Amino acid sequence: MYQHNESSNQTHAVQTTTSENPECSSLSIDDYNDFSIEVFPNPFLNKIQFSKDISDVKMQMYNAFGKELFLKFDSENSIDTSNLSSGIYLLRFLSGDTQHNLKLLKK
Repeated sequence: MYQHNESSNQTHAVQTTTSENPECSSLSIDDYNDFSIEVFPNPFLNKIQFSKDISDVKMQMYNAFGKELFLKFDSENSIDTSNLSSGIYLLRFLSGDTQHNLKLLKK
């Protein structure tokens, strides 16, 4: 790799090296995508449904102003959203030390 110094109009060779730290593990796409709950429909009307039982997952929902909202569960895999006005919402899933955020739109 070469580096050009504009003020002296000279080009110098620069050696770069890379190494792995044995104390750090890398994050692969597979590790990141282990969280596999599908949320539908999006945009939604009066109900948000989930592809599997969410009773062991902590969820938080926020409006566009960042206010946390009360979640009313219909069952283990759906939330009643009839009391929400139209707008953009953030649904946060917390499971162990993993956190996932999802933007949702209510019609």
